[in-house]
Amino acid sequence: MFRSKIARTLGVVGAAAALTAVAQGPASAATVNWSTSYPNLGNTICSSSTVLSQTGVQLLTCMSWGGGKVQSYTIAVNGQAASVLVPEVKTGVTLNSNATNTCAAIAMPASSSRFCSGPKLNVPAGTCTTMFAFTNYTWFTAQAQWSPSRQICA
Repeated sequence: MFRSKIARTLGVVGAAAALTAVAQGPASAATVNWSTSYPNLGNTICSSSTVLSQTGVQLLTCMSWGGGKVQSYTIAVNGQAASVLVPEVKTGVTLNSNATNTCAAIAMPASSSRFCSGPKLNVPAGTCTTMFAFTNYTWFTAQAQWSPSRQICA
């Protein structure tokens, strides 16, 4: 009897998890590597920098767009003479906030910059949408940063 209760409980929990996944739809998140180059689709706008305490690393959130596409990216700049920690970041645009890319925390080399690129998204043809890029990261507490918004047309 005890085993059948456990089996029933596990079945209900499994069904609930499956229904939750179906209701939320497919997640479009990927893990990508920090890069030394950034996306350039023709137009770009970036946030002001945020300086991470204790390391001095500057983070900026940018959005690049053109040719019916839009892409976010996060810039990390280390102006220190030593390697410093850069936290994991998740970047995307509000066109589809479920479509994000994540770059893992890294020890960033001295006097360098790195870029974490979000997914390249298609702007629906014949539409204009106001959107902005975002970066989510944790540095002691959960933080978010946004680029200025722009109306992007395709």
